[in-house]
Amino acid sequence: MGLRTWAARCIPGFSILVLLALIVFALTDPIQSIRPLPEQDTSPKESVLHSDSRQGLVQYIFAVYNLFIHTLALLAPLRFCWSLWHITTEVRNVVAKRVPQSLFAGLRSTNRTVGSPSASISPVDTSSESGSSEHDTKECQDQRCGEGMIRHAILLPNYKEDVDNLRETLDVLASHAQARISYDVWLAMEEADPKAKATAWVLVEAYTVFFRTIQYTIHPSGLAGEVQGKSSNISWAANTAGRTYMDMKSKRDCIFTVMDADTHLSANYFAELSAKHFEFSNTAETTIYAVPIIFDRNAHKVPALVRLSDIVWCAAGLSGLYPGSTIVIPTSVYSIPLSLVEIVGGWDTGAEAIGEDMHMYLKCYFALAGHLTTRVIYSPASQSNVSSGKPGVRGHMESLKARYRQAMRHMWGALDFGYACKQAAWLISGYPRGGTHKHTYSKPIARSFSRCTRKLSLIMLAHRMFEAHVLTVHLFMLLLSSAIYQLITPPEKTPSVVLTSMEVAGMLRAAAFVTMLCAFYLYEPYHAICVHSREEEMRRARLYDRMQGNFSKPCGRSLIRWILYLMFPVAGIMFVTLPSVAAQMSHFFTDKLRYEVSKKPKVGSSDFREKEDIEKSMD
Repeated sequence: MGLRTWAARCIPGFSILVLLALIVFALTDPIQSIRPLPEQDTSPKESVLHSDSRQGLVQYIFAVYNLFIHTLALLAPLRFCWSLWHITTEVRNVVAKRVPQSLFAGLRSTNRTVGSPSASISPVDTSSESGSSEHDTKECQDQRCGEGMIRHAILLPNYKEDVDNLRETLDVLASHAQARISYDVWLAMEEADPKAKATAWVLVEAYTVFFRTIQYTIHPSGLAGEVQGKSSNISWAANTAGRTYMDMKSKRDCIFTVMDADTHLSANYFAELSAKHFEFSNTAETTIYAVPIIFDRNAHKVPALVRLSDIVWCAAGLSGLYPGSTIVIPTSVYSIPLSLVEIVGGWDTGAEAIGEDMHMYLKCYFALAGHLTTRVIYSPASQSNVSSGKPGVRGHMESLKARYRQAMRHMWGALDFGYACKQAAWLISGYPRGGTHKHTYSKPIARSFSRCTRKLSLIMLAHRMFEAHVLTVHLFMLLLSSAIYQLITPPEKTPSVVLTSMEVAGMLRAAAFVTMLCAFYLYEPYHAICVHSREEEMRRARLYDRMQGNFSKPCGRSLIRWILYLMFPVAGIMFVTLPSVAAQMSHFFTDKLRYEVSKKPKVGSSDFREKEDIEKSMD
């Protein structure tokens, strides 16, 4: 690893050290700039004035930066409020709109039971070196997919996930009317999971009649240059899947959808995705489709701090989905056409790709020199909160620990900050080096970056990256240092520029706090419409009875909920600030993070026969 690579990954950590030095130098001698000169001093006044002016300059820098950080801290919840209002309106429109029947030609018969076993088609192991398939997928294409039909390749990465959670996710997908004619499901398994192959065989056999195809891949462990995680697993699955679509005439009409093992996507998502893909066909080849997320399954069963931290995490993703946003970074779930995957060379597999969703967005953005289009599909992806699944105080504490480990993995994505800085430097310099792949952007595209709109887009990207990985840490440092400083220093001994800065920052902080409470107020109708629409869809799919208790409706008195909302700064410090500091300081020494699966609630229990089948397959 070169010095430049190390320095780039440590930029957020360096920013912490620089800010700490600024705070110490600006506040440790607060009265130096107003201290009178000693009468017996015979040294030239210029040298003393120079010393005083340097100290005053540092204080001015501190004051300006303090106001800058607090201004950004106010803009973030303002943008969240605007996005929430807009998203809620659009979600209502999508729910009220009926899906065109033309998208659901060739529906499966309704008398089949979701998840029923079938041995008519053998499961496919694509983990072999040749990547061969036992399915004749081309025959399926000719019979079921005519010209103009979108192929939805759904990548479902998982590692040691509970089989019941996977079954529920597949049940939801199988309930979609268009599943048998356009869904190719790829179970992305990990070789490090001893039950991976057995689980995959059982699921493929059970669900093969409900999708156009369902196959699995086994991502080998210990490949050179790879780090275990979601991105490397997706990369392996996407490369395998891509070989089966080589004969497609229009690869932009094959869309990869990346989702988590516990994600529930509505049929409206794929219908809206198809509609937007054809409506904006001129940019379809270079478009990423993002989706709002919602934690609406077990939020009522987890500790309040876990629930609040996930709402804040949700807010970070939703805040970029407002109308006219030029930077729309997806969170957890997104769709991308095969044509764009090939242009950028697929998913990266190194340590810096641990934040797989943001990293893939950045890779596409820089590979196209900013000419990336992002469209929002207003059909929220349902997610589960981290949970130990255990009752009592012990279960409560284990849930908090599990959420912190998940937050640590999220904040380890600060490696993307350095990655973005390197890519931006190459792009601005005019020497395109968009990645380690051969399909990087061309020099004509790079030269077109000089247009004003693209430069503004890069500034917006810099703002979002700063907000995601730097803002919360710097805000906490400034808040803590200002509180201690004001506690031990009388106002009359505080330099005016510092005092004014802290007073204005306090007002900005109060405004940001009130704005965040307004955001929580707007979040409730968004949460309600998401839960209601999912309930109705599960009733129509005859899955509602099996999912009772997995719909997190607002419960308790409003006053109690608002008391919990007032605790959001505590949740932010525990699950954003502290893991951010830990991750960014660790990057001085390593970019490797031991991957641990987040604890998710179990949705039920499989029948004994299925459990027995998995054990026999392992033998």
